[in-house]
Amino acid sequence: MSKDIDTYNQFIKNVELDEVVLSELEAKRFSPPEDGKWSVDLTPNFFLIEKNINKLEAAAAFDLVAKDLKDNNENEMFTLRAKFILNYNVANMVEISDEVIDRFIKTNVPINSWPYARELISSVSIRLGYPALIIGMFKVAR
Repeated sequence: MSKDIDTYNQFIKNVELDEVVLSELEAKRFSPPEDGKWSVDLTPNFFLIEKNINKLEAAAAFDLVAKDLKDNNENEMFTLRAKFILNYNVANMVEISDEVIDRFIKTNVPINSWPYARELISSVSIRLGYPALIIGMFKVAR
C-alpha cells in the first residue's frame, strides 16, 4: 500500500494542468417552474481519452436534468449536457500503472473540472430564464 501511495504522489508531483476546454454543450428549455420548486439530477462522468509519453487527455462530462416539483409531476424544465477536455503535461512520465491513472481520473480530474462545470451550469441556467443554479462542491471519498 505504501509503495502505491508513493508512486501516486510522485506521479502527482510531475503533473500540470495545461488547459480545460469546453468541447460540447447542449441545453434545452422546456418550461418554467410553476411554483418555483424544482429538483436537479446531475450525473458527472470522468474518463481518460488518451495517454502519450508526456501527455494525458481526460474528459469530464456532465448531464443535468432539472424537474418541476409542482404536484409531484416532475416535468422536465431543462436539460444541460456539457463535456470538458482536460489536457495535462506529465514531466518524467515512465511506466505508470493503470491503477495510478484510474485514481488520477477519479480524483484529480473531477477536482480540476468541477469549478468550470459549476460556473457553466449557473450561467446557462440564467440564460435559459431560471434563477442561477448553484451546484455543490465535489467531494472525494476515500
